[in-house]
Amino acid sequence: MVRRLLRVSVVGAVALCLSATFSPAASAAVPANFCDGKSEETVVRTYSRGSLAIPLRCGTNTYGFRHVVQKGRWNDAFDSRIANTIARGTVNAAGTIYGEMTDRCVNTFRVVVNQGAIGGSGFRPQGVITAYEVTYPNTASVRPEGVVPAQRTDCLIYEPVAEP
Repeated sequence: MVRRLLRVSVVGAVALCLSATFSPAASAAVPANFCDGKSEETVVRTYSRGSLAIPLRCGTNTYGFRHVVQKGRWNDAFDSRIANTIARGTVNAAGTIYGEMTDRCVNTFRVVVNQGAIGGSGFRPQGVITAYEVTYPNTASVRPEGVVPAQRTDCLIYEPVAEP
């Protein structure tokens, strides 16, 4: 009786752990109206790269979740690309741009972040400013939908220089 109870308890504990780890609700996309009535500091998601945590805050129409939603980009696949790019992509020396690269070092997706305080003195870190698909002239599609590229981390990220 004790052996059977112990076996049932162990099986139940494993099932509980697995359901908590692989819960479908945990991977569901955040609805586009999640930030309605919330402050710009509210954290929508936290992405990670090793021990570094990068928040996606509600933000405003110029940065964060509201900015991404306003641009019509937010969905479950876009959320996954942000997570994948931050976790496994190439990062520039300043730690402000994360890029998804093809095997030929073509940047196909970019996430721009600010680990400092918003406006230099506000709350910190500001987190994700924007994320977007990188397109090049005369290309119909750099990456077919649903295809996860082999991530390279040895590529350079080219940053446009503003004209004076």
